[in-house]
Amino acid sequence: MTQETDSPSVRTATQTARDVRAGNLTARAAAEQALERIARVDDRVGAYQVVRTGRSELLSDIPDEMLRLAATDDEHLQVLRDLHFRSAISAPLRVRDRVLGVISWVTGETAYRYGRGDLEFLEGLAQRAAVAIDNAELHSQVRDLALRLQRAVVPTQLPQPPGWTIAAHHVAAGRTAAGGDFYDVVELPDHRLAVFVGDVMGRGVKAASTMAQMRAAVRTLIAQDPSPEGVLAGLDRVFDMFDAEQLVTVVYGLIEPGGDDRNAGDGHSAGGVLRLVNAGHPTPLLVPAAGSARPLTSKDPLLLGVGAGARHVTEVAIGPGDTLLLYTDGLVERRGESIDDGLRRLAAATSALTRGDLDDAVQRVMAAVRDPNSDDDVAVLAMRCH
Repeated sequence: MTQETDSPSVRTATQTARDVRAGNLTARAAAEQALERIARVDDRVGAYQVVRTGRSELLSDIPDEMLRLAATDDEHLQVLRDLHFRSAISAPLRVRDRVLGVISWVTGETAYRYGRGDLEFLEGLAQRAAVAIDNAELHSQVRDLALRLQRAVVPTQLPQPPGWTIAAHHVAAGRTAAGGDFYDVVELPDHRLAVFVGDVMGRGVKAASTMAQMRAAVRTLIAQDPSPEGVLAGLDRVFDMFDAEQLVTVVYGLIEPGGDDRNAGDGHSAGGVLRLVNAGHPTPLLVPAAGSARPLTSKDPLLLGVGAGARHVTEVAIGPGDTLLLYTDGLVERRGESIDDGLRRLAAATSALTRGDLDDAVQRVMAAVRDPNSDDDVAVLAMRCH
């Protein structure tokens, strides 16, 4: 009869014996527990020793005495003997000067005993496994860094100035790295609003870093001169000065109150004039309260940093009930189809933006238009005038 105590190792061994007897534990699992128990009893052998030294261990023969050390009672010892352990190898999962863990092999009923040739082969296998694990850890760390940087830059809350309802959604679609979509709305004196959406080509830390720099640059330029001409000229200078390597597209708009709105302290007299400039970005849409969505095209939209040239500024009136929609290309692009198909799909879905809760409407538009299998990030920003 087995006497049970409060010792975790004794309870584990007793349960192991019972599980093996009942057929609830495989020989492989029992071997793993036995090796761990041996290492705890005598830390000069087994996984703990391999971790400390970084050197492999070959047990060509597992003597009965070692099984006695691992067993906590006669019943447990008999279970270990019934498993017919013959030989074992433990090899470190070593990368550079780090030991990530230990991998062990044990022979049983086949009566095969490991030799030096087996040790060399399994050490090579452990080395390749260690490199794969290390690469996976590094990739996860880099991805997490990019995602944290992306989350830190994407606004968690946008302003809700009088006379406007603003909603935005950002979906980080990639499974392996963060993207470079960015956006913001900035309230300015005299009831003006600056709005922008941009996209950095590529993924990962570099794209997320460039995204953070671009958003900070745009906000700084807005503080100096919020005019579309001034902001885009400043971004061109940034690209020229710092020799940016990644392609960046951006659309920037400044909404200026019209008529008496400049003196309307309560903000209830909404509407105004949108002055918009586009640097290679997907065309924004103006969705009226009644009627079809209107693309706000720009003539010859020059990319940032491609050289001198005048940028065309589009001016359009925005009145109560109108909704301005800005987005990144991940919303409308799908593999195997023309971008025009995506734009038509978007135009057909925008009627949802003219009524009801704007935040819900933006999500419905994204669900109707976006490719759910896409690995591209999506940013959508909507501003409804009322």
